[in-house]
Amino acid sequence: MLILESIFQAGSGHLAGSFSLTDILVALYFGGILRHHPKNPWWENRDRLVLSCGHTVPALYAVLALAGFFEISMLERLRKLGSPLEGHPIARSLPGIEATTGSLGQGIGAACGIAKALLLKNPEIANLKNPKLKELKTPRVFCIISDGELQEGSVWEAFMFTKTHHLNNILFILDKNDIQNSGYTSTISKMEPLEKKFTAFGLDCRFAHGHNFASLLHTFENISLPGIIIAKTTACKGIRFLENQYEWHAKPLTKAIFLKVKEELSKGSLDD
Repeated sequence: MLILESIFQAGSGHLAGSFSLTDILVALYFGGILRHHPKNPWWENRDRLVLSCGHTVPALYAVLALAGFFEISMLERLRKLGSPLEGHPIARSLPGIEATTGSLGQGIGAACGIAKALLLKNPEIANLKNPKLKELKTPRVFCIISDGELQEGSVWEAFMFTKTHHLNNILFILDKNDIQNSGYTSTISKMEPLEKKFTAFGLDCRFAHGHNFASLLHTFENISLPGIIIAKTTACKGIRFLENQYEWHAKPLTKAIFLKVKEELSKGSLDD
């Protein structure tokens, strides 16, 4: 509801991806996975989260606010002139925002750079043989990517960097909602077989239901690093009359649609 309200008040924003990503972020921040400290947001031993698909930042803003990084009332300033809540994240513009992203494909390289820097501080990590995510006590890097983003060549260069430099402290999470701005990903550029590709690049590849907390938490519990979770999600999840429609990637909400969505969400019951 917070995401919906902020996007409507802004008059623009990316509804489909923000809603497909929400459950993943909730699992990370409220499921005991991401080590964070809202009252000390730049705590040295925190995990770093890089939202490579920066256009879905309304979801991240909402989760950060609910986690206590800043006041929930600030969400009303999304995309407003002079507001730190930009349409794409700007590094350290707000507590909890680790990297500037927006141009798809660039956030993954940035996440790899952050992981490498942390590895230089903790060189013993490089010698570990595919440590489990849960076992690593030093800071880890979580990088959330979108499936349309995989069409960018720089993404695969970053995956090569991950393997070459033994980045045993990075986890990629693919929000696979199968849409992008101008259509369905499968019709624009066929990317399968993704599992074989990721495995060939040295990543532990696991699958999860992106809207099922038991599935997500189980996968986080068992994945090794470097790794990637392919989380199958639904664009506009929870808004039944808009789900899986690529046209809503970034379509502005009319007041009529806003009120209809608000009524549906207020029912408070979402089925998988």
